Amino acid sequence: MGQIAISADGENIAARSYDGKVYFFDKDISEPIWNYTGSQPTISANGYKTVVSNDIIYLFDNNALPTAN
Repeated sequence: MGQIAISADGENIAARSYDGKVYFFDKDISEPIWNYTGSQPTISANGYKTVVSNDIIYLFDNNALPTAN
């Protein structure tokens, strides 16, 4: 099932697709800035951080590509 999270200012969007990945977008760019396998995306009110949960909760800086820790 697809899920969408939008920052309070409407600038950033995180959407979970049917392929099991969360895609992060800037509203002005049609290609995703990054994607990560997971579910239930949540964006902070200021749009600076995105949380993607799976069995583990991951916190991403929205200005950088996700890296494994």
